[in-house]
Formats: sequence, structure tokens, C-alpha cells
Amino acid sequence: MFKPRKITEDFKNKLLKTCLVLKDIIQDAAKDAGSLKPIGYKKLSEFIEEQEHVHINYFREFGPIFGVLGRIANKKSQPILSTIVVRKVDKTPGAGYFDMVKTLGLYEDLPDDASQEDNKKYRENFIKEQREKLFKMSGYDFTKIEEVIVKLAEGESYV
Repeated sequence: MFKPRKITEDFKNKLLKTCLVLKDIIQDAAKDAGSLKPIGYKKLSEFIEEQEHVHINYFREFGPIFGVLGRIANKKSQPILSTIVVRKVDKTPGAGYFDMVKTLGLYEDLPDDASQEDNKKYRENFIKEQREKLFKMSGYDFTKIEEVIVKLAEGESYV
């Protein structure tokens, strides 16, 4: 479950920088008429540091960042940006991603008696659908998300 947190200037900056780099990745994929390829947590952290000169510890900081970005995107009827960010080992989003999309009402687990293979296929289909939504968004409105981030820094709630 996501807990409200105090939005510091540092956290706001990291939210914005993460949003900007994900925006570039999504828009570059659309320009190239290619497919939207997933990016690893570590690689994204390196891109943010390289492009935006902000260090993000991807083990500790991406969870809260993606949680807030997910809530903002959902509230603004936008796709979840972190759908393209994956673990290196299995190329899927981490457990926190699925906790978030369940909390937001976007995803439900299969019943407990479903096979492991069925659960895996179900998750893979969900991820594929979410990535397609991101890629097909011709005008993903990042300004909506950026405006909310600024309001968060001023003390407004994101829930």
C-alpha cells in the first residue's frame, strides 16, 4: 500500500527528471516508428544521471517515485509510465508495480487456484496492453503530470 509522503524539493526534482527521461524514451520510440522497448531500472537510473545530472538510487528511490507517478497518471487518465521499466532478470516490472496497479484498480490477480503458467501469461498480457497504450498515445500529456508534481511540492495531496 502506498503511504503519503512529504514531498521535498529533492523528491520533486527526482519525480520531474524521471518523468522527463521516460517522456524522451516514449517519444523517441514514436518518432522512430519502432516499438516501445522496456528499459531496466539500472539503465533508467544511468540515463537520468547522464541526461538530467540527478542521481537516483534505483533500489530505494524508484518505488516511491513510480508510486507517485502512477497515482498522478491514473488520476489524470493517463497510462502508467513505469510499465516500460523492468527487472533485468525476467524483463518484467517489479512486484511494486503490480501492487500499485492493483491498488489503483487497474489489475486483479487470477484466483488462487490458477496455474503458475496462467498467472504468468495473464501478467504478460496485462503488461503488453499497458505498453501498447503508452506507445499509441500520440500526445501523452506530460504537462498534466508535471503540473501535479509542482502542486505536490506546494503541499497538495496526490490521492
